[in-house]
Amino acid sequence: MKPLIDIHNHTLWAMDDGIKTKEDALQQLFIAHQSNIQTIAVTPHIQPEGRFVFDKETIIQATEKLTQLAKEHAIPITIRYGSEFLLTNQSLSKIKEHIVPYQDTNWVLVEQRSVSNSTRLMVDGIDQMLYLHKRVLIAHVERYFETISEAIETCTLWRKRGAYMQINRTSIIGMETGLRTKIARALIKHNLCHVIASDAHRTTGSRILKLDDSHQWISRNVSLSVADLLHHDNPRRLLENEDLIDPPHERQGVISRLLFR
Repeated sequence: MKPLIDIHNHTLWAMDDGIKTKEDALQQLFIAHQSNIQTIAVTPHIQPEGRFVFDKETIIQATEKLTQLAKEHAIPITIRYGSEFLLTNQSLSKIKEHIVPYQDTNWVLVEQRSVSNSTRLMVDGIDQMLYLHKRVLIAHVERYFETISEAIETCTLWRKRGAYMQINRTSIIGMETGLRTKIARALIKHNLCHVIASDAHRTTGSRILKLDDSHQWISRNVSLSVADLLHHDNPRRLLENEDLIDPPHERQGVISRLLFR
């Protein structure tokens, strides 16, 4: 297995709705190391009209503290910073002012409200960010739809518009609602997932900083090459400010049989 890279998690302590204490942040780093994760990009929420509004310098300072914590405890994890920008009708006009791209890149992680039924909103956000010479990764796309067909149709539109898709590990391995897992696996089947990430918020339960189980699921049910693409190659490309690669068309028989389990 290639070393894994997680580019969506909330490990900066006392920043947002993720990890609350320094001790929990340390435990999260140990969990990541045990999962063969060698690089993480921390992505605190940015919600211009909500609870969490952080500037770039604040995020950098918090990332430096987390990096120092890893060094003090000899945890061999490289830590980069980014953010997760919440796109709403109100924040659309504040993209330029508030976005914090992934460190040394022009990539931006964007989310919208779950099941917002606003395809147009995300399209407008993609267009604005492309105009600002940013590249867009849409967070946990499996959350935004009420049917599989809607998810496939909309994500196909977003991809044609220039955005890329991230799916949460918990949805792939069946730890989310049945619908989210069905949508996530359908998007895998239709080559509409570019990155799998943890979206870790806690040190216990399902949302921990772990990726080896989702890598194993994709390896067994799709292919090792696709598992590596989604857990290592594309995350690495993003952090090196390169374009992501669309997944190749794999043999679909096994995926189709597993889709509705």
